[in-house]
Amino acid sequence: MSKVLKNTYYSSISIYFEYFLGLAVSILIARTLGVDAFGIYSYMVKIAGVLIVLTNAGISIGAIKFIAEARAHNDLDAIHAIHTYFKRIQLIKTAFICFCVAFVALVFPSVLIESEYQHLIVFLMVVVIFKSSYMYRVGVLKGFE
Repeated sequence: MSKVLKNTYYSSISIYFEYFLGLAVSILIARTLGVDAFGIYSYMVKIAGVLIVLTNAGISIGAIKFIAEARAHNDLDAIHAIHTYFKRIQLIKTAFICFCVAFVALVFPSVLIESEYQHLIVFLMVVVIFKSSYMYRVGVLKGFE
């Protein structure tokens, strides 16, 4: 089996397993939380998804492209410089998004979510920070493939 075919096979299995696991977990969460709490959960997941897209827009793809090019030329200094550059941009974008969410939550408390669930905003920001960092690292590692 060729390397490309083998990698495609493992990638497909991983994607389908992730979808199946997400489906199973969503069903369990919906049954456990009930209608009202599951609505809030779904809302927060969608908001987190939008914020993660905003923090990662172009960063992972840029890291993949430029690190792969530098790796093809075997330029380790360029790889380090590219990684540092994109990591800095990722950090600045994530901090800006978290600042904007915190600002909206403090100045307009009931715009994002009802006051009884305001504590979830902090959890939302933590999730965005960790997920965007994870997605950046995945992009960097794909650049090395």
